[in-house]
Amino acid sequence: MIESLGIEFIKYLQSMHNEISPIMELLAILVKVEFSFVFVVPLLFWNSRPNLIAPLYALLMVDVMLGDILKVILAQPRPFWIADIIAIDKVTSVYSSPSGYSSLSTVFWGYFYLHLRHKAILPIGCIFILSTGLSKMYHASMMPDHMVLGIIQGCLVLWLYWKYESKIALFIKQSTIQQWLLMVFSVIGLAYGAMYIAFLIHDTYQIPLQYIEYKMIASQRFAGGGITMSAGFFIGSTIGFKRLITTKSDIQTLSRMSRIALSVTGLAVVIVLMVIIRTILIDSVDSRIQQWLINIIVTSLSSYWIFYSAPIRFIRASST
Repeated sequence: MIESLGIEFIKYLQSMHNEISPIMELLAILVKVEFSFVFVVPLLFWNSRPNLIAPLYALLMVDVMLGDILKVILAQPRPFWIADIIAIDKVTSVYSSPSGYSSLSTVFWGYFYLHLRHKAILPIGCIFILSTGLSKMYHASMMPDHMVLGIIQGCLVLWLYWKYESKIALFIKQSTIQQWLLMVFSVIGLAYGAMYIAFLIHDTYQIPLQYIEYKMIASQRFAGGGITMSAGFFIGSTIGFKRLITTKSDIQTLSRMSRIALSVTGLAVVIVLMVIIRTILIDSVDSRIQQWLINIIVTSLSSYWIFYSAPIRFIRASST
C-alpha cells in the first residue's frame, strides 16, 4: 500500500516535468553530499565558528556511516527498479532507505537550531528538507517513506549527540592525542564491523531476479561506498581539528582577506585531491583493496587539509 502510493506520487511529480524541471535540477545540486562535504561545511569552518562547525562535520560523517549500514539491512530498492518510472537522475548504487539526503539535511539544520536557537532556522530547515526530498523523488531516486525514515534517522543521531554533547566537548578538550586516536579508530572499527554484520544479514535475502544486477556487493561498497568515504573524512577531520585546538590556534584571528585567501586556496586543494588525483588513481587500479586504500587515504588527507593543514598555514603566516 505504502509502496503503491509512493510510486503514484512520483509519477505525479514527473507528470509536471516541463513546469518544475529547472527547480528540481537546482535542488538536486544543493542536496548532493559532495556539495556539502567539499564546499559548504569547509567554507563554514574557515569563515564562521570552527568550534561549532568541526563537531557538525564529524557528526555528519557518523550519520552517513549509520545510514550506509541501515541501507544494507533494509535493502529497499529505488523506485525505478520496481515501477515504470523514468530515472531522470539514474542511481544504480545500492538502495535508498533510509534516505541519506533527508538524514543529512535533518542533522545539518537541526544541529544549527539546537546551538543557535534562531527561530528562522526551523522553517528554513524544514523547507530545505522537504523540497530536496521532493527533488530526489522526482528524479526517481527514493520513495516518500524512505525520506521519512531518513528524517527519523537524522533526529535520532541529533538526539544522541545532544544528550552526550557535554561529555563529548569535555573529551575533545581534555583527551590526549593517544586517547583521541583510540576513539577515532574505535568508531571506524565499530562502523566497519557493523557493516560486515549487515552484509551477513543481507546475504540471507532472496533478491528478485529483476533486481539482481543492482544487488549491493560487499567488496564494492567497502571499496568506495559511503561507509569508506565518510570514514576517511571522519579520520582526517577529527585528527586535524584535535591538532588545531592542541596548538591553540584560532582561525577567527585571521583578517577577512586572509579568510578569503584561505577559502580559495583550501577549496582548490580539495578539488585537486578529490576530483583530479582521486579519480586518476581509482581509474588506474582494478583491485577493490587498492580502491579502498586510495579512497580512505585521499578522503583523510582532504579533510585533514581542511581542518588543520590549510588553516594552520594561514594562521602562522599572519602571525609573522
